[in-house]
Amino acid sequence: GEGHFALMLEAAEPDLEAADLLGRGLNVLPRMEGAGGRDVHPNSTHGVLIRVYPTDSIVDVLPPGQLDGVESSALSGIQRVILAVANLDNALITYGEQFAMQVSAPIVSDALGVRSALCKPPGGGAIELMEVHNGNRVFSAALEESLASRGEGIYALVLRSGERSEIEQVLAEAGIGTTAVAGLEANLELDRKAVNGARFWVEVTGGRRYES
Repeated sequence: GEGHFALMLEAAEPDLEAADLLGRGLNVLPRMEGAGGRDVHPNSTHGVLIRVYPTDSIVDVLPPGQLDGVESSALSGIQRVILAVANLDNALITYGEQFAMQVSAPIVSDALGVRSALCKPPGGGAIELMEVHNGNRVFSAALEESLASRGEGIYALVLRSGERSEIEQVLAEAGIGTTAVAGLEANLELDRKAVNGARFWVEVTGGRRYES
Protein backbone atom coordinates (compact mmCIF):
# COMPACT_ATOMS: atom_id res chain seq x y z
CA GLY A 1 0.00 0.00 0.00
CA GLU A 2 0.89 3.67 0.11
CA GLY A 3 3.27 5.08 2.68
CA HIS A 4 6.99 5.53 3.23
CA PHE A 5 9.20 4.24 0.42
CA ALA A 6 12.83 5.28 0.81
CA LEU A 7 15.26 7.41 2.79
CA MET A 8 17.63 9.60 0.81
CA LEU A 9 21.21 10.41 1.75
CA GLU A 10 23.61 12.57 -0.23
CA ALA A 11 27.24 12.13 -1.24
CA ALA A 12 29.54 14.11 -3.51
CA GLU A 13 30.33 10.92 -5.46
CA PRO A 14 27.63 8.27 -4.95
CA ASP A 15 29.66 5.51 -6.62
CA LEU A 16 32.68 6.16 -4.39
CA GLU A 17 30.41 6.31 -1.35
CA ALA A 18 28.77 3.07 -2.47
CA ALA A 19 32.18 1.39 -2.64
CA ASP A 20 32.94 2.52 0.92
CA LEU A 21 29.56 1.30 2.18
CA LEU A 22 30.04 -2.03 0.42
CA GLY A 23 33.45 -2.34 2.06
CA ARG A 24 31.81 -1.84 5.47
CA GLY A 25 29.46 -4.75 4.86
CA LEU A 26 26.31 -3.06 3.55
CA ASN A 27 24.36 -4.60 0.68
CA VAL A 28 24.81 -1.93 -1.98
CA LEU A 29 23.03 -2.70 -5.23
CA PRO A 30 24.58 -2.21 -8.68
CA ARG A 31 23.66 1.08 -10.31
CA MET A 32 20.46 0.67 -12.28
CA GLU A 33 20.33 2.00 -15.83
CA GLY A 34 19.33 5.65 -15.79
CA ALA A 35 19.54 5.91 -11.98
CA GLY A 36 20.95 9.08 -10.48
CA GLY A 37 22.47 7.34 -7.47
CA ARG A 38 22.96 4.06 -5.66
CA ASP A 39 20.60 2.01 -3.51
CA VAL A 40 21.36 0.17 -0.27
CA HIS A 41 19.11 -2.86 0.16
CA PRO A 42 16.72 -2.89 3.15
CA ASN A 43 18.07 -6.27 4.27
CA SER A 44 21.20 -4.52 5.56
CA THR A 45 19.63 -1.30 6.89
CA HIS A 46 16.93 -2.56 9.27
CA GLY A 47 14.15 -2.42 6.74
CA VAL A 48 14.85 0.87 4.96
CA LEU A 49 15.61 1.33 1.27
CA ILE A 50 18.35 3.96 1.38
CA ARG A 51 19.20 5.90 -1.75
CA VAL A 52 22.52 7.72 -2.06
CA TYR A 53 22.23 10.62 -4.51
CA PRO A 54 24.66 13.37 -5.53
CA THR A 55 24.76 16.32 -3.15
CA ASP A 56 22.10 18.95 -3.93
CA SER A 57 20.71 16.85 -6.79
CA ILE A 58 17.11 16.94 -5.58
CA VAL A 59 15.10 20.06 -6.39
CA ASP A 60 12.16 20.61 -4.05
CA VAL A 61 8.80 20.33 -5.75
CA LEU A 62 7.45 22.32 -2.80
CA PRO A 63 9.37 24.65 -0.49
CA PRO A 64 10.94 22.92 2.55
CA GLY A 65 8.34 21.78 5.04
CA GLN A 66 5.38 22.53 2.79
CA LEU A 67 2.63 20.02 2.20
CA ASP A 68 0.32 20.58 -0.73
CA GLY A 69 -1.94 23.49 0.21
CA VAL A 70 -0.11 24.30 3.46
CA GLU A 71 1.92 27.49 3.90
CA SER A 72 5.62 26.71 4.24
CA SER A 73 5.89 29.08 7.22
CA ALA A 74 3.47 26.88 9.16
CA LEU A 75 5.73 23.83 9.22
CA SER A 76 9.43 23.11 9.39
CA GLY A 77 11.15 20.67 7.09
CA ILE A 78 11.58 17.09 8.28
CA GLN A 79 13.43 17.26 11.60
CA ARG A 80 13.69 13.52 12.27
CA VAL A 81 12.93 10.24 10.61
CA ILE A 82 12.01 7.63 13.20
CA LEU A 83 13.07 4.09 12.33
CA ALA A 84 11.42 1.22 14.17
CA VAL A 85 14.07 -1.39 14.95
CA ALA A 86 13.98 -4.74 16.71
CA ASN A 87 17.42 -4.35 18.27
CA LEU A 88 18.77 -0.86 18.91
CA ASP A 89 22.33 -1.98 19.60
CA ASN A 90 22.55 -3.77 16.25
CA ALA A 91 21.02 -0.77 14.48
CA LEU A 92 23.61 1.53 16.07
CA ILE A 93 26.35 -0.61 14.55
CA THR A 94 24.70 -0.29 11.15
CA TYR A 95 24.26 3.48 11.23
CA GLY A 96 27.14 4.44 13.49
CA GLU A 97 29.85 2.18 12.07
CA GLN A 98 28.75 1.03 8.62
CA PHE A 99 27.18 4.34 7.55
CA ALA A 100 29.74 6.25 9.67
CA MET A 101 27.18 8.65 11.13
CA GLN A 102 27.51 10.50 14.41
CA VAL A 103 25.34 8.72 16.97
CA SER A 104 24.16 9.64 20.46
CA ALA A 105 24.19 7.43 23.50
CA PRO A 106 20.94 5.44 23.83
CA ILE A 107 18.31 6.80 26.21
CA VAL A 108 15.34 5.08 27.81
CA SER A 109 11.96 6.78 28.14
CA ASP A 110 9.93 5.05 30.83
CA ALA A 111 6.94 7.24 29.96
CA LEU A 112 6.92 6.12 26.32
CA GLY A 113 8.29 2.64 26.90
CA VAL A 114 11.02 2.97 24.27
CA ARG A 115 14.80 3.02 24.02
CA SER A 116 16.23 5.25 21.31
CA ALA A 117 19.28 7.00 19.90
CA LEU A 118 19.86 9.76 17.35
CA CYS A 119 22.02 9.45 14.25
CA LYS A 120 23.17 12.53 12.37
CA PRO A 121 23.95 12.33 8.64
CA PRO A 122 26.24 15.03 7.18
CA GLY A 123 23.16 16.93 5.97
CA GLY A 124 19.41 16.98 6.46
CA GLY A 125 17.35 15.84 9.42
CA ALA A 126 18.32 13.36 12.10
CA ILE A 127 17.54 9.65 12.09
CA GLU A 128 16.09 8.35 15.34
CA LEU A 129 16.45 4.62 15.95
CA MET A 130 13.77 3.33 18.30
CA GLU A 131 13.09 -0.04 19.91
CA VAL A 132 10.40 -1.22 22.32
CA HIS A 133 11.62 -1.20 25.93
CA ASN A 134 8.30 -1.75 27.71
CA GLY A 135 5.35 -2.71 25.53
CA ASN A 136 2.83 -1.81 28.24
CA ARG A 137 2.90 1.89 27.35
CA VAL A 138 0.48 3.32 24.76
CA PHE A 139 3.29 4.74 22.61
CA SER A 140 5.46 1.64 22.68
CA ALA A 141 2.47 -0.66 22.09
CA ALA A 142 1.84 1.12 18.77
CA LEU A 143 5.51 0.77 17.86
CA GLU A 144 5.44 -2.91 18.82
CA GLU A 145 2.35 -3.50 16.68
CA SER A 146 4.05 -1.86 13.71
CA LEU A 147 7.13 -4.03 14.13
CA ALA A 148 4.96 -7.14 14.34
CA SER A 149 2.82 -6.28 11.31
CA ARG A 150 5.24 -4.43 9.03
CA GLY A 151 8.68 -5.24 10.35
CA GLU A 152 11.53 -2.79 10.79
CA GLY A 153 11.70 0.39 8.76
CA ILE A 154 10.52 3.99 8.58
CA TYR A 155 7.94 4.57 11.30
CA ALA A 156 7.28 8.31 11.30
CA LEU A 157 8.43 11.60 9.78
CA VAL A 158 8.63 14.38 12.35
CA LEU A 159 7.99 18.02 11.47
CA ARG A 160 7.93 21.01 13.83
CA SER A 161 5.54 23.91 14.27
CA GLY A 162 4.68 26.69 16.68
CA GLU A 163 1.29 27.06 18.29
CA ARG A 164 -0.88 23.96 18.24
CA SER A 165 -4.13 25.80 17.49
CA GLU A 166 -2.54 27.68 14.59
CA ILE A 167 -1.17 24.60 12.85
CA GLU A 168 -4.41 22.69 13.42
CA GLN A 169 -6.30 25.50 11.68
CA VAL A 170 -3.81 25.75 8.80
CA LEU A 171 -3.95 22.00 8.21
CA ALA A 172 -7.74 21.90 8.49
CA GLU A 173 -8.03 24.64 5.86
CA ALA A 174 -5.86 22.47 3.60
CA GLY A 175 -8.17 19.51 4.17
CA ILE A 176 -5.76 17.61 6.43
CA GLY A 177 -7.21 16.39 9.70
CA THR A 178 -5.13 15.82 12.82
CA THR A 179 -5.24 13.72 15.97
CA ALA A 180 -3.00 13.57 19.00
CA VAL A 181 -0.06 11.17 18.77
CA ALA A 182 -0.94 8.17 20.94
CA GLY A 183 1.10 8.40 24.12
CA LEU A 184 2.57 11.75 23.07
CA GLU A 185 -0.60 13.81 23.09
CA ALA A 186 1.04 17.24 23.02
CA ASN A 187 2.02 16.54 19.41
CA LEU A 188 -0.10 15.96 16.33
CA GLU A 189 -0.45 13.18 13.79
CA LEU A 190 -1.70 14.05 10.32
CA ASP A 191 -4.54 12.05 8.83
CA ARG A 192 -2.69 9.33 6.94
CA LYS A 193 -5.29 9.11 4.19
CA ALA A 194 -4.71 12.79 3.44
CA VAL A 195 -0.94 12.30 3.07
CA ASN A 196 -0.93 9.11 1.01
CA GLY A 197 -0.43 6.68 3.85
CA ALA A 198 2.66 8.27 5.38
CA ARG A 199 2.86 8.82 9.14
CA PHE A 200 3.62 12.52 9.70
CA TRP A 201 3.93 13.90 13.21
CA VAL A 202 4.09 17.59 14.09
CA GLU A 203 6.20 18.31 17.15
CA VAL A 204 4.64 21.44 18.62
CA THR A 205 7.20 23.88 20.02
CA GLY A 206 6.99 23.75 23.78
CA GLY A 207 5.15 20.40 23.71
CA ARG A 208 6.76 17.55 25.60
CA ARG A 209 8.81 15.08 23.65
CA TYR A 210 10.24 12.35 25.88
CA GLU A 211 9.85 12.10 29.61
CA SER A 212 11.88 9.58 31.54
